[in-house]
Amino acid sequence: MLTTIILSTIARAIGLLRLVLIIQFLMSLALVFNLISTRNNIVRTIWQGINALLDPLLAPIRRVLPNASGIDFSPLILLMVLSLVGELIGSIAVMTMGI
Repeated sequence: MLTTIILSTIARAIGLLRLVLIIQFLMSLALVFNLISTRNNIVRTIWQGINALLDPLLAPIRRVLPNASGIDFSPLILLMVLSLVGELIGSIAVMTMGI
């Protein structure tokens, strides 16, 4: 019972991180194409909050990955790792429930 609750909480946190990662990607595109601006206080606050949340997870990946002509592939790698961990946790949850 407790294991199921813990695994469910971790799975939800991973899902939330994946959503935040996608939002960061979309915001970065909107910033590059000048659809939004960090001169807007709300946009700046959201951007800083998202980066404060994701930078500790992306920094180790950025250190390992080589520079690819200015393209940052670390969010893609993190998204794949989060998906893999989410699938692994789902499999563990199924095994512990005996289904």
